[in-house]
Amino acid sequence: RVLEESGGMDALCESSGKSEEEIRSEIEERLKIERFLEKITSALPEPTEEEIRRHYEANKERYSFPEMVRVSHIVKNVSAANPPSEVRKKMKKILKRLREGADFAETAEKQSDCPENGGDIGFFPRGQMVQEFEDVVFEMKVGEISDVFRTEFGYHIATVTDRRPPGPVPLDQVRSSIIEELREEAREKAVEEFLDREKLKATIEERED
Repeated sequence: RVLEESGGMDALCESSGKSEEEIRSEIEERLKIERFLEKITSALPEPTEEEIRRHYEANKERYSFPEMVRVSHIVKNVSAANPPSEVRKKMKKILKRLREGADFAETAEKQSDCPENGGDIGFFPRGQMVQEFEDVVFEMKVGEISDVFRTEFGYHIATVTDRRPPGPVPLDQVRSSIIEELREEAREKAVEEFLDREKLKATIEERED
């Protein structure tokens, strides 16, 4: 498989500057090491529920999500055919209708240049949208409708439909990644302990000689 992925032995020899014999020897050595490590670690027990929970509690800062907002918006792009002054004027009229009670999703579907999902772009944290957009929506309350504002994409009207404060991710959502991390730690520890035993054994044998 290694040879297939690299384009064959000839290509591998050419790219590495090594002979076929040297490359085959390196591959065989690597496979021996992998089999040897597998033998050392294959009998390791799975992480216990207590170990999983202890790891989660000790690393909660790693398993947390930032403040997030859910936003719907109406956008009209600026172009040569749609100069800024005209677009802004149209958006002001749309904003007036929204402030008078027009449904935001229905208005987005009819008026926005991105009408999908009624303008709903879902939840997002800071750092995912352009700065001008985030500067507005992260300062808004749920249910509030913004004034008309501009970004590099055009003119927008936004409303925040929900927000989530920062907090820990539930254990069940990160359980699989914690288990894999604990497995890897156990494998590394098993290999280190084996190497330490072998070093000690070699030292004792050397002294006995």
